[in-house]
Amino acid sequence: MKNKLLLTRSLTLVAIVVLMMMPGWGWGQIAAWDFTGVGGTSLPTYAATTFNANLVSTGGANNISRGASAAWSTGNNSFRTAGFKNEGIATSNTDYFQITLTAAAGYKTSLSTIDAKFAGTASFCVSPGVANQFAYSLDGTTFTLIGSAQALIGTPATLTQIDLSAISALQNISAGTTITIRYYASGRTTTGGWGFNSPSSGVNGLAIGGIVNAASAGGPTKLAITSINGGTSPSTGTPFNVVVQSQDGSSVPANVVADTYFTLSLA
Repeated sequence: MKNKLLLTRSLTLVAIVVLMMMPGWGWGQIAAWDFTGVGGTSLPTYAATTFNANLVSTGGANNISRGASAAWSTGNNSFRTAGFKNEGIATSNTDYFQITLTAAAGYKTSLSTIDAKFAGTASFCVSPGVANQFAYSLDGTTFTLIGSAQALIGTPATLTQIDLSAISALQNISAGTTITIRYYASGRTTTGGWGFNSPSSGVNGLAIGGIVNAASAGGPTKLAITSINGGTSPSTGTPFNVVVQSQDGSSVPANVVADTYFTLSLA
């Protein structure tokens, strides 16, 4: 995100300021599942096709898995089940899909977004649609639903991106703590397949945005001007750029966790 900032100026000097610091500086896709080619045979788990190198991946830690009552059902390029039913959404339900994310030693994880695409049986997603909702846990036992359920009508369907950046519990999670994300759904029939889907090769059916960075990097404590006009002295009447960076107490770049505004004044 680039933000133009308020700038006060003298009568003889005009300046343009571009804020290069942004919420989630360095953030991106840290885990994703492309389900192309999946669905022809029974598949209890499926490994991530994109997984940050600083997340634990051994022992199936990068798999998407199923709850006890979310058994496999056939669906091309899909990871789906006929077990979601129309019972409503509750964290006590055992019909869910699940992923886990754990930072490797010396790193910490923060989550920013969830993106997902779905496909299934047409009768399962007729109006008023399938209810879709994610939940998170930091102990693998107590789950908290994220936001409100989104209704999707028709198949295939794409979920509106879920913003996780304001959930403080999902920010700066140190190694040794596992983030568990569960997906729940409730449709219009007691049966009918539904699940994540990749509509074409290279398109992820499920993707998690965030950042995995060194645990030694502290939170932001200050703003610093790191460049003025690319190192060349500005000239009167000529626009120039000022680059501002958020830093920790050791002057190491550190992510802000919300939009941050400030004013620069020209002498």
